[in-house]
Amino acid sequence: MKDRENEGITLGNIGNAYSDLGEKRKALKYYEQALQVHREVGNRVSEGIVLGNIGNRYADLGEERQALEHYEQALQIHREVGDRVGEGVTLSNMGLS
Repeated sequence: MKDRENEGITLGNIGNAYSDLGEKRKALKYYEQALQVHREVGNRVSEGIVLGNIGNRYADLGEERQALEHYEQALQIHREVGDRVGEGVTLSNMGLS
């Protein structure tokens, strides 16, 4: 159907499902695909959310440096689009990492 917007959302949801199943590395693969799609279509809000999800998975894996790199990108986007809730969640995640 060539609906890239929903493709990106679906890829993110598949990543969430794998994360819930404990397959963090597999989740990351789907999040990276979702991120690429959101960047292609210019959906900054979804891009910020996926970057946060990627950061969370790296944190789950104990890879704090990678987590922080993704949180920093997410934070910039949340601030850019005026998402104060996303900004607060990301700052909290950064503090935990």
